[in-house]
Amino acid sequence: MNITEYQTVMNRYEDSERIKQIGPAWTFTNSEFVELGCKRKWSYGYLMNIATTEKGDALLYGIVWHVIMEHALLRMKNTDKCITKEEALELIEIVGRKSFEEERESIQVIEEAKEEWIENCLDRMKRAIVGWCDHWAILHKEYEIIAIEQTLARPILHPQTGEVYSPKTYMIEVDDCLYPAGINKERSNLIDVSIPYWKVGKADAILLKRGTKSLYILDHKTTSQPNSYERKFLFDMQLSGYCSLLDYEIKHGDMTYLSKYEVKGVIWDLCHSKVPKPPEPLKSGKLSTAKAKLVPSWIYEESIIKYELDRSDYEEHLEMLKTKADPNYFCFLITSINENDMIRSALEDYSTACSMHELKTKLINTDNITFQYTASRYPICQQYLNCKYSYLCQPNVAIEDINETIKHKIYWKKVENNTDYDIIKSDQLGLPF
Repeated sequence: MNITEYQTVMNRYEDSERIKQIGPAWTFTNSEFVELGCKRKWSYGYLMNIATTEKGDALLYGIVWHVIMEHALLRMKNTDKCITKEEALELIEIVGRKSFEEERESIQVIEEAKEEWIENCLDRMKRAIVGWCDHWAILHKEYEIIAIEQTLARPILHPQTGEVYSPKTYMIEVDDCLYPAGINKERSNLIDVSIPYWKVGKADAILLKRGTKSLYILDHKTTSQPNSYERKFLFDMQLSGYCSLLDYEIKHGDMTYLSKYEVKGVIWDLCHSKVPKPPEPLKSGKLSTAKAKLVPSWIYEESIIKYELDRSDYEEHLEMLKTKADPNYFCFLITSINENDMIRSALEDYSTACSMHELKTKLINTDNITFQYTASRYPICQQYLNCKYSYLCQPNVAIEDINETIKHKIYWKKVENNTDYDIIKSDQLGLPF
């Protein structure tokens, strides 16, 4: 089997030129790394390839917000100027509305209520985007946007030898494609192929701190509780992992044009997903200045304009809102990353690749009893019935009784003259450890 004749096709990266460049490889993402924490969940999703279409309200909101951010930051990258509030509102109406329509089947309300649900989300986004423009104007003074939605990739290296981790992997050949063997297949019907492992990811944005050679990876987050993320930020493994990928791309990969710069940190761009509506006037005709229930300053200003009130009567309250309320709706969390952090991520990625391969190999030909202890549940499940596979896991459905729609997250398609890809040699890379 000549694996070099095949090209990797990966869910969510189907059009990525970077994935094509690395050639045939077993690629995995941070999402797969996280789900491997529960062997049962990972087996359902990445071995049995059970397709799930349900997306919660918060996830759908976040997906569309990310699309809007991509368009907004691309304009800012091209002009090196912040977009205006009018431009931002236009993006909500055009890009946001189109994105929600594309996700219409995933909206978990009855068809008659979907239009109202979409309008409600668009209204929330319009209230949020005005504050986001002020919020980003501050960051943009200090950071230049270098790249948007940048695909990053790095081969998985053995910590001692520096060789690319390329174990024998079982596959099924169908027409001109190779598919992962999955669960409960007879080994005699399978092809075993040595294939390299790569970690891939997509950075929302890469920023350069102005006047320095320091690069930062930025990630958009939407949440109803931005303040709760400060503690999570300290233990986040995704962005430090992305920094490791970016470091490889700069030194050996597809972004050597940034070789005079260094990866120095990560930024979380936290955006509140439930910005309140503008307050209504009191019976006196004035707006409340009580501190018990604070709204963002830009929302309060909307009411001043709408009800034709004298702004000078509220200047002190507006200043208070800017310092007390606004940071609860938008904030940046910034931290530095050093070489040891990136080395640690690379080592953890090697461990992940080994664990995935071991689990895949054990479950190729299995029975229900073996499945129970090989693909065991995570002992402290954090999702309970919110897990997308709880309908299988909770009642402990036998693997022979699972008959769900399948969607392969990765496969390899045969192509002619597939030679234009990275040839990875350990003596070119050297060990980063």
